[in-house]
Amino acid sequence: MGMFSELAFLMGDDDDDFDYISALRLEYLNIGPVPTDEPCVSVSNGDYSIEMREEVNRYVVMLENRFPNPPADTEIVVKWFDHDFGKYAEAVVVYNPDCEESARYAYFVENNTPMRWDDFDIIDWRRTA
Repeated sequence: MGMFSELAFLMGDDDDDFDYISALRLEYLNIGPVPTDEPCVSVSNGDYSIEMREEVNRYVVMLENRFPNPPADTEIVVKWFDHDFGKYAEAVVVYNPDCEESARYAYFVENNTPMRWDDFDIIDWRRTA
């Protein structure tokens, strides 16, 4: 569990906004709930939250494996957002905009997300960025 995940856990992880992100002067980039070409759980699917949480957590693990060794002040986590029909979750990259390496990692992840669940390529972002 990374620093931001631990903070969310300590704050109750009740899916509220990341108040600590702004408190720590960090930013985040939305990555999405699943790989680009895959269908995702719909907000209108009855009690979708458990299935959605599992799906997005799986995607976070996939992204962490695909883009290993993030710089300090950088982590891929789940963030919940409000929607007209309830809340929905997406993977986000939390990063420090004042740290060039942290920002470079975040934008590299955003621009190189996997297309499908079976894309297990590991990308060394330091060598290709």
